[in-house]
Amino acid sequence: MPEYIDLHLHLLPDVDDGPRSDEESIELARLIQASGVTELAVTPHFNAWNPSLLATLEEVEDHVEHLRGTLEPAGVHLTIHPGAEHFLTPELIALVKAGHAPTLGPGPYILVEMPFDNRPLYVDELLYELALANLTPVLAHPERYVWVQGDPDAVEPLVARGVVLQLTAGSMSGHYGG
Repeated sequence: MPEYIDLHLHLLPDVDDGPRSDEESIELARLIQASGVTELAVTPHFNAWNPSLLATLEEVEDHVEHLRGTLEPAGVHLTIHPGAEHFLTPELIALVKAGHAPTLGPGPYILVEMPFDNRPLYVDELLYELALANLTPVLAHPERYVWVQGDPDAVEPLVARGVVLQLTAGSMSGHYGG
């Protein structure tokens, strides 16, 4: 069976839209492992302005350590890296500059999400700021954005600037429609 890496996964127990318990995380992790994934980045939503979400890099790392400590005794062997799914806002740049924004593992990639209904005017400026900070933006699930669905070529200028696109497997298999 081929080995896969998953870069966008909500697996932390009782964090945003991830599983609600350790047991649910273990069960989901078993399914992930059975599908051939060997390495992954957990990516809880991370927005400093939303207090119901994880607010610091340390909180993300603590939750990842808890998850690792839960999976190993259950016989689930996955390499797990901390990460986050950042809403692309001007506040993100301040977090990046202060070293408080989780990247995908220890590397130079940062998972960002945009509004589903429209392309914000500030996108180009923020992507430029991320590049100045030596980070490569990974755009989360662009196929789910209405503005991309209406014009799939809308992502071409982003890709030309070095933005990486992360597609959701369910979208590729038709789970979310055509």
